[in-house]
Amino acid sequence: MLFQTTGLPLITDPPLGFRFGVVFLMNGKFPNPIDIRFKSVSGIGVSMELEETGKSTTTSVKNRLAKKVEYEQLVLERGVLVGSPLSILVEKAFKDMKVTPANVIVSVLNELFLPVKTWMFYKAFPVSWSISGIDASANDVLIEKIELSYSRFTTFSL
Repeated sequence: MLFQTTGLPLITDPPLGFRFGVVFLMNGKFPNPIDIRFKSVSGIGVSMELEETGKSTTTSVKNRLAKKVEYEQLVLERGVLVGSPLSILVEKAFKDMKVTPANVIVSVLNELFLPVKTWMFYKAFPVSWSISGIDASANDVLIEKIELSYSRFTTFSL
């Protein structure tokens, strides 16, 4: 039996990963209504670097202590949009070396398009940009890949 301590209805099925939303909060608070449609989001992850200390006094086992937290890069893929606020932000970052951090919200949505799991990435800025190959024999949308670094993220469920 699963324990439920929140008072919220228990969700037994994991959320589906194909229904999601991305929102950029420009200047930390204003949602960007244009740059919301993405093909995929990846890189949501964190790991802890450990440090081994000398042997403990009671056993021959070495102790491991947390040293620091390392975040992955947030990777967003979408069809190329010319002149969107995010495109301008990325272009300035690489052309003028002017980085303007933005907070980014990524939410997995249920069948009613309500968020069931959300991550907030703080002070995100572009560190890599690329486009998919250009191929005259293919009939595909030109995809851009934007990698963002950020200071930290928090997660919450609604």
